[in-house]
Amino acid sequence: MNTTIIFIHGAQHDHACWMAQSQCFARHGYRVLAPDLPGHGQCAGDALPSIEAQAAWIANLLDMEGITQAHIVGHSMGSLVALELAAQFPQRICSATLVGPALPMPVSPALLELANKNDPKTMEMMNFWSFSVAGRLGCMGLPGLWMPGINKRIMERQRAGVLYTDLSACNNYKRSIESLTDIKVPVLIIAGRLDKMTSLRSAQAIADALPQGRIEVLPDCSHAMMLECPGEVVGALRGFIEEVTGREACSLA
Repeated sequence: MNTTIIFIHGAQHDHACWMAQSQCFARHGYRVLAPDLPGHGQCAGDALPSIEAQAAWIANLLDMEGITQAHIVGHSMGSLVALELAAQFPQRICSATLVGPALPMPVSPALLELANKNDPKTMEMMNFWSFSVAGRLGCMGLPGLWMPGINKRIMERQRAGVLYTDLSACNNYKRSIESLTDIKVPVLIIAGRLDKMTSLRSAQAIADALPQGRIEVLPDCSHAMMLECPGEVVGALRGFIEEVTGREACSLA
């Protein structure tokens, strides 16, 4: 059976944020799933209130699809889901890649309050912080596309209340750095040096705490690195999954 990769989106997002990476790996023979979490995108139901509940939902999805093992890739909130899956279901997870992680992942009370009011300023601020100055000016890895505009549209199409639930789930996640020593799954952290939402220092602390953790720093990327620097993210994933699986992965070509 083909190697399976599961891409998990972050807060106020859906599967579309992984468009470059999912299409690339699918073209090169991988089985790719980029699901919308409940309450996001085209997935029915309410947004799940905790990282643990989201991880259990992904584990159930693996069962429904008959997937015994998979590589898990998560961004931001999704990186916490990937981490929780590696902790709870190590026999199911071949590897985990955490894109833009932090542990803990605190959210400021002011931002939570704005999200609870469904104030559009919340998404505007998050979208602004997600890209570097060059990225906001249109210097993208995919020519002809303005990713801050695409990212904003993805956020705007989520249902009211989802952002507050997502941010609360991140803010309330209690897994400690110390507990990471029990995770034996190979883990790659992809961090943006220009990330203003999850710090490089926090990403490095996660990598240092994991027995099989490593970090790759993308020098010109901010938080939405799979949109701002799609080729660099594919390259990091390629080398890591190639090593774990012993097969040749893809380039963005």
